Amino acid sequence: MRLFIIPLLVMVLVQAIKLILEAVRGNFSWEHLNNYGGMPSAHAALASSLATIIFIDKGWGDAALAVGIILFFIVVRDATGFRRQLGLHATLINLIIKDLDKVKEYKYPILNERLGHTPWQVTVGIVSGIALTFLATGFLPYF
Repeated sequence: MRLFIIPLLVMVLVQAIKLILEAVRGNFSWEHLNNYGGMPSAHAALASSLATIIFIDKGWGDAALAVGIILFFIVVRDATGFRRQLGLHATLINLIIKDLDKVKEYKYPILNERLGHTPWQVTVGIVSGIALTFLATGFLPYF
């Protein structure tokens, strides 16, 4: 059961940390609770936590660890690659829209620019996921 619970708890905690960091920066919004992007990456924390708890419970020789590690790489690559590029494209499209005259500008929605992560945001998410998983297994050793 802890293979399921601990990674989800880690993700929720990292997402809460993200909200607190946004509040400290003066950019608090409840929308950030369920948005993509920002520091740290909750997706990277979730994926690294899952791979870590599988390793702790099953060891190196289990096929589940291979699945967890592959899933981890997919999530990290998506966050720093595809979703990051989508966010950069949204930024450029929003700049183009803002350059239009006012009559045309209001015809187009402003796109969400916060979709992906920088390598630093993902790294902090990975370290947080691993550290919080080891911490949680100390508190929940038989859960």
